[in-house]
Amino acid sequence: MDVNELDFENIGNWPPLFKGIFLVIIAGLIVGGFYYFIFNDQIKSLEQAQTKEVEIKRQFEAKAALASNLEAYREQMVQIEGLLAQLVKKLPSKSEVSTLLDNVNFIGSDNGMQFKRFKPLPEVEHEFSVEVPYAIEVIGSYDQIGQFSADIAKLPRIIILDNISIKKVDNEVLNVELTAKTYTYKEAKQ
Repeated sequence: MDVNELDFENIGNWPPLFKGIFLVIIAGLIVGGFYYFIFNDQIKSLEQAQTKEVEIKRQFEAKAALASNLEAYREQMVQIEGLLAQLVKKLPSKSEVSTLLDNVNFIGSDNGMQFKRFKPLPEVEHEFSVEVPYAIEVIGSYDQIGQFSADIAKLPRIIILDNISIKKVDNEVLNVELTAKTYTYKEAKQ
């Protein structure tokens, strides 16, 4: 029997070889259809789940590493809090700012410098502190200005000399304009 002589209305009378080939083709189409319509989406979902699993494992490993070092981090936090407390102690309180500025004035006068200007500037608020700047203009020799700066650095509270402009008045006298800044710690609002 020839393939062209096969009648699709009478498949039962086909030779066994052709019946087998036909059944294999039908089975292949059914398996292909199942794969395409059912398994294909499930395979994509499986691949997404496997990718997510890898990411979750990576996150877990990172968190496990952090957790294993938790005690060391706690000790470090205690050290940092102690250091912060020491640094905050170096900042003047609001009530100490005027005394600190008197000290700056005294140090300048004690070093033989003449103050031409000692003017408060607007305070600048930062996240944890308030900057308290003063515009200062003094006249003195190079040595007097150097000693003034050194004595300011020795104060127990933090004062920063910034925006320094030095002009020569004569051979040994200099005119110095600067901004002296100190900071007060802004207490956390409850």
